[in-house]
Amino acid sequence: MSSAAAAKVFPSSEKSVVTQTLPGVCLAAILRHNKPDAVSDKRGEHWVHISATEFVRRVRHVALSLGELGIHRGDRVALISENRAEWSIVDFAILCIGAITVPIYTTQAVDQIEFILKDSGARALLISGGRVLRHAHKGFESSDQLEKVIVFDSEDARGLARAIALETIEARGAEIERDDPQAFERLIRRGSPDDSLFFTRTSHSQFCRSRTFSSAQSSTSFVTRGCR
Repeated sequence: MSSAAAAKVFPSSEKSVVTQTLPGVCLAAILRHNKPDAVSDKRGEHWVHISATEFVRRVRHVALSLGELGIHRGDRVALISENRAEWSIVDFAILCIGAITVPIYTTQAVDQIEFILKDSGARALLISGGRVLRHAHKGFESSDQLEKVIVFDSEDARGLARAIALETIEARGAEIERDDPQAFERLIRRGSPDDSLFFTRTSHSQFCRSRTFSSAQSSTSFVTRGCR
């Protein structure tokens, strides 16, 4: 790694292990290029730019907090959101702990949301807020297996059963890292090239009968070529 930020995330003794996994490869590439606008998000009429360092910092904090909540390697974590920076941040965080992302379209019918959550065995749901949350709420409100609902928009988390605001998750992750600076390295080091990345279904009428898993091993070589 050429930057101090990259060295902080991947100490030299761990680079060879960490970068064998897809999230490790991607985070290393993000920090190596070190762009001031690694992720850009339009809020109203204005663009908000997130630097590479901030992006990786937020990924670390979300991953650490999810781990403390009991999300472990192989667990399924559902994700419902429109295109926004938080989608990428939490998706990377899920992958860093070795869990499996279950992406669900924001336009998915309520009964399909309910079925996918149940059939995937998702233990947690990360969801944006606003109209997306209002639409999906009936699809997850009666779920017995969902332990936590993490809402990107803090104001929408208030009064919602099992809900935690994403900013609360990030704040707790920052506390964990402050108390134990090596916690994230140990967490991501548990990953394997054989880890599954995501769980999806076809969008056709037989959606409930067809599932697809993606393996980190099958994706890492392709991403490595693209990130160098």
